[in-house]
Amino acid sequence: MIIFFITTQEALCNKIAEQLSEKYNHIVRVFTNPRICYRTVITTGVSKVDMIACDYMIFDLEEIDPFKIMSVHNCVVPFFFYNNPFADSSDRASFWFNKIQKRIRLSLSDEAYSKYVMPDIKDGLKQISSIISSPEINPYVRLMNASPDFPEQELTYFRQRNHIQYSRYKVLSYLFSHKNEKISEEDLCMHVWNDFSPKRIRVLYSYICELRKICRDDMTLRLSISRPGKQCYCLSVIS
Repeated sequence: MIIFFITTQEALCNKIAEQLSEKYNHIVRVFTNPRICYRTVITTGVSKVDMIACDYMIFDLEEIDPFKIMSVHNCVVPFFFYNNPFADSSDRASFWFNKIQKRIRLSLSDEAYSKYVMPDIKDGLKQISSIISSPEINPYVRLMNASPDFPEQELTYFRQRNHIQYSRYKVLSYLFSHKNEKISEEDLCMHVWNDFSPKRIRVLYSYICELRKICRDDMTLRLSISRPGKQCYCLSVIS
């Protein structure tokens, strides 16, 4: 099967994709931008994409409305919200399948619906549900659980997306590894340069300024660097 994921948790869904490929031989692609995903669906061919797994937290129906797209094109790609918090974990695949059926019925005209044949996706849904329910994945799925971030992999992808240089990344990763803690300027300087001097403090200020802008602009991993007191910083993950 060809399965697309649209997500705010790129690292987590890459892990899910890896397992779907290795265990079940599916072809899986992960997107963080709905418009790029939509263009890829059109380029690939609507009939060739078996399903799209969507993240509740990224799908902005103002920006791209899948219901309208399916209605206009009189064709569908089965899609579902993989982190729907209302799904019963004991029968999540059935919940997804029923939602898919309802959306298809609402999206197609009577004539188109009478000709539509639902692809055999039940096994694929069960496989995705099984992986999402696994102990190494489930605790990190946003909306389904409280934990907002998948271990350090997410920060690696964050760095790659934003082309963060090594010295800046050392500051960011140190703050990230001490999330929600007050970290002094001295600790940061000693970690990055093994030196605490006015010159290093000035460089640190410029790095923090750059990193704050990057954090504000990145919509996939939502980070915030605050200054909770004099000569200290604190990084938090926005859920």
